[in-house]
Amino acid sequence: MTKVFISYSRKDLSFVEKLASDLEDADVSAWYDLSRLQGGDRWAKELEAAIDSCDVFMLVISPDSIKSQWVSKEFLYASSNDKKIVPLLYKPCKLPLWLQDIHFIDIQGEKYQQNFHQVLRTLGIEQPSTFVQPPSQPKTLRTEFVLVLVSALVVALIGAIATISAGILAPPLFEKWVKTTTEPTETVVFTPDRTGEMAEPCYDAVYVQDVTVQDWTEMAYNQNFEKVWLIRNSGTCTWGADYHLIFSFGDRMSGQTRPLSSIISPGDTVEVSVAFTAPITDGEYTSSWQMAKADGAYFGDFFTVAIIVR
Repeated sequence: MTKVFISYSRKDLSFVEKLASDLEDADVSAWYDLSRLQGGDRWAKELEAAIDSCDVFMLVISPDSIKSQWVSKEFLYASSNDKKIVPLLYKPCKLPLWLQDIHFIDIQGEKYQQNFHQVLRTLGIEQPSTFVQPPSQPKTLRTEFVLVLVSALVVALIGAIATISAGILAPPLFEKWVKTTTEPTETVVFTPDRTGEMAEPCYDAVYVQDVTVQDWTEMAYNQNFEKVWLIRNSGTCTWGADYHLIFSFGDRMSGQTRPLSSIISPGDTVEVSVAFTAPITDGEYTSSWQMAKADGAYFGDFFTVAIIVR
């Protein structure tokens, strides 16, 4: 069974649920974050593992998804690992730099029903189109004349249209996206805010649960909030009271943290937190952090907050 990872914006969730259901009906295993992530799963690692195991990375393109920092990170990770990319144009939008020169299947509105068989064909599934043309009307001499005239105009213009639209209406049968040499913009590159090296193997930290701000909580512009995680010292070395979280990648959102208030022995749990300020523009934002020693040596899981600003 073909495994498909669906990358999308939460604002397009209702469509993605229908898409996933239709794919499952065609004997395709469809994975999207709300469908397979379980409570307590490590967000970044689970997404990475899901992309690693998929056969096809399916990108739902819309004005909301192209603004999503997390969608761009998923796309870059998949393309850097040579995954087959199948982009679907769900809603019209101006493509960002990282989606330039990309071929897509147009599934806007009624075209979803018309072109779904093409989506399946890219997955290696042959299925005839279920789109039914409306019944033709009885022809008169006048209608036949109009049809002939229209056909002549189409033939005359098709060469010019093909040239102009070559970069816009790319062939729907998309085999594989050819990566360009354009460097990604800074907003989609992992930029760890770390000054030290990785800590010794005896240091480790694992996620236990979210204490505050569940993933994809809606925030207002410039809203201040504090994200608290419960984590465990899963290593064999004791953490000092001056150990703290450090920013790793994503959207920093003016995040500020503080050192631990006590020594944490192996096996013990502790609550750690970061104070954030939500951005002033609509979109989906994520921020990932790691534990670090006083000298900046980092270790353990990434602890991630994910919000929607609107």
